Formats: sequence, structure tokens, C-alpha cells
Amino acid sequence: MKLLLPDLFGRRKINELALQIKAIETYFAPALTATLSSTVFGNMANTAPPIYPNITTTNASNSYINSDHVYSVVNKIAETTSLIPFYVYYETNEKYLRRLKGITNRLFYTNKGLYDIAVTQLKALEDAPETDPLNKLLLMPNAYQSQQEFFLAAFCYYLLAGECFIYKFRPGAGANSTAVTELHILAPSNIIVHVSRDYPQKITSYELTHNGNTILNNIPPDDIIHIKKFHPDNTLGYDAITNYARFRGLSPLVPASKVIARLDAATDASVRQLQNGGVPGIVYDEDNGEITPEALGIHKQAFYSYLTSPNNKGLPWFTAGANWKYLQIGSKLADMELIELQNMDFKRLCNIYKVSTILFNSDVAATESNVKEMVKQMYTSVCLPLAYTFRDKFNAGLAKEMAPDKKKRFIDVDVSGITELQDDFLQLANVLAALPITPTGNEMRGMFKFDAIDNENMNIPLVKQGYSLIDELSFAAPIV
Repeated sequence: MKLLLPDLFGRRKINELALQIKAIETYFAPALTATLSSTVFGNMANTAPPIYPNITTTNASNSYINSDHVYSVVNKIAETTSLIPFYVYYETNEKYLRRLKGITNRLFYTNKGLYDIAVTQLKALEDAPETDPLNKLLLMPNAYQSQQEFFLAAFCYYLLAGECFIYKFRPGAGANSTAVTELHILAPSNIIVHVSRDYPQKITSYELTHNGNTILNNIPPDDIIHIKKFHPDNTLGYDAITNYARFRGLSPLVPASKVIARLDAATDASVRQLQNGGVPGIVYDEDNGEITPEALGIHKQAFYSYLTSPNNKGLPWFTAGANWKYLQIGSKLADMELIELQNMDFKRLCNIYKVSTILFNSDVAATESNVKEMVKQMYTSVCLPLAYTFRDKFNAGLAKEMAPDKKKRFIDVDVSGITELQDDFLQLANVLAALPITPTGNEMRGMFKFDAIDNENMNIPLVKQGYSLIDELSFAAPIV
């Protein structure tokens, strides 16, 4: 029996058994989970298990609150984009409106692209009055937030959690009981999504919870504007915990989790080094090897108090009645190159959000011209695509039902007031000046957001002098 014990309970045998158990769990866990979910939700004929928010949603919010790196990048993008105004327009030309939607669905906007947007917007849309109900709703989404505050929160949730939920509040009484009177942003960590069981699946309702209590139940899909990033998880099993992740957005902080962990660890290490006086080693008494625990505790407390005192930072000595020695067992903070590692990791975090570290006081190539160029690039490659993503969802989920009359409304962003892109409008002016036949005077004024002039001559295209019609020219007969 004693001879069998090492074989049965030896380290190698235990490891092999652990691997076998792990393999069994991996193989049978999905089936067991599916059986459990099917039992729990079996009474729901056409409804799949609810899709709860992932723990990463809460972690993303915590990173925004507790990590200066995440806060700096996300807040920079969200705050800048929230300053781009959203306006309501009336459709005037369906052909040019389709083109406007096409040329604004880009990941990067060049000078020529901004010129095309300005021209096409002018031909496809006209300004809606400030009294328009949709314009008033966008200007003040609710009693507690202005347009800028509203979109700042929406963009932050989208950039952090990979999704944003906007609740369309309807009063539910009176003549306008079905009209949307307010817009409210709901925290993704408090939203449960319900989907149908049959394929093709679709979202059947939303549920708002707080601390485990349901606040709003069975919210119709038409009352929620759900904007989310693509999630590649296409699990089809009935898993009540991780099922149907594709119906939720993928947080950019999920692939960046290790980068953020190392940034936080480096920051914590530097703080501890600073608080502890930067002593990566052991201080010991060479002569008195039999010191009592009480005396050792007194020495440790006195030495710690000396090192952590603000008045003693950097002082090279500590007086004690013993032959103390110092044994270095670690590297100094400078030798660990934590600053370089942090810079590298912060650059990787910026790469995920497609912004440059030059925007965050980086000393690398941070000349004045480079900073201006990076600000412009942030607008054209990050802020504008983000704004147009929300624009399209608002047009699909809000503009069509906010139509008390027969006018077709279209929500669009106005880039003409962005000073960082004014150089593009200078180029636009140069392009107009070089055209042989220009748009009308009022069309050109509209491109630069100037009011039209009530003069019939301002609605006639301009032709540069020196041009003639072909049939007015006389050509000499060729010599045979």
C-alpha cells in the first residue's frame, strides 16, 4: 500500500488528474450551462436567456475614474467631439442626400472630402428653424443636460464600454402621449438585453436595473437608441452569463486590458517607491544578530518613519545605535526604466483609440506644427467618424418619428465652426476661385455658413471672362 501512495498521489499524477478534470470541464461545461439555461428559461417560448452586462463594462467605468491614462485619452476624444454641434435640416434633394450619406461614412476625411461634404450638404439640405421640435429636443435633450453635456456622456460610454443606450422618454398622457419629449443616457452596466430565441434573432426588449432591482422593464426596442461597436463573439448556446455577446458592444479596453494593467502597476510601483524612500533592499544590523522581536519592531518603525517623512526625503543617513548595513536586492526606479515602459504602453493605448501621444504633452516631436497637425488628424480620423456614427443612428431611430408635418428631417453635424479645420475652408475658397464656372453666389455663401442674399443675380452661376462658346468660334479651314 505504501508503494502505491507515491504513484497515486505524487505531484506528477496529481497534475495529470488536474489536466484531465479540466479537459472534462471544458468539454461538458457548455452542455451543462445550456441545460441549466434551458431549464431556467424553458417557459419562455420565444425568448432566449437575458444578456447581462459583462463585468468589463464596470471595469471600464472604473478605469475612467481611477486611471489618469484612460481618462486623458477618452475624455480628450469625447469632449472634443461633443463640441461639434448637431443640427436638424429639411431634405431638399434625395439624390444628393444619398451621396452625402455615402461620402460621410469614412474612417478618414481629407481636404477634398471635407469640400465634398460642404458642397453636397448645401445641395441636399436646408436649415430647419430653431422652433422645430426635433431641433429643440437636440438643443436640450432633458432638463439636466445641454447638448454638449449629453453627447459628452454618450461618447464616453461608447468609448469605454463599446456601447451606448439612449432612452426616448414619452410622457404617456395627453395629446402627444407617443411623442418623444426627452432623451436620457442609460449606463450600459445597468442594461439587460432580451433577444428572441428563433433565428434570425432580434432584440425584443430592454431592461433597466440598479443594484439588482428592476427600474424599467420591457422597454420596447423602438424606445432605445442602441449604438455599439462590433463584437465578434457569435456563441449560439443558451448561456445565461455569456450568451449572445454579439448583441452587446465590445469595449476597446478589453484588448487593452494588459496595457492598462501594466500602466497601473508602473504607477503603483513608482508611488510605493516614493512613499518608502526608494529603498529596494534590506537594512540589517550586522553585529546584533539576536535582537528581540520587540526591539526589531521599534527599529523598523523608526526607520520607516524617517524615510517617509517629507522633511527627510533624499537625506543619506539615519542615526541608530547599531552597526546597520544595506543589502541591495532590487533595481532603482530609474534603472527599471518605468518611465520608458509607461510611455510605450501609453502609446499603445493611444493607438487603440487612434490618437497621437503628441496631444498629451509628449516631448517626442512635439513641435507647434506637429501639434496642430495631430489635432486636425484627431478631428478627421476620430471625432468626425464618431459624430457621424451617432448621426446615422439618430436619423434611423429618432428623425423619422419626430415629424409632425410632411417635411423630411435629417440630423447632421456642422463642421464649419471647427477652427482647426479652417485651413480646409481656405483651400475650398481657392478651389472655387480656380473653377471656370463656379456655383451661384448664394451657394458659395452657404458653403461658408453665410446667409443668402435676396437678389436674383446671386442665384446665377458665375463664368470667368475669356471663355467663349464653341459655336461662336470661327476656325480657319485646314490647308490641303
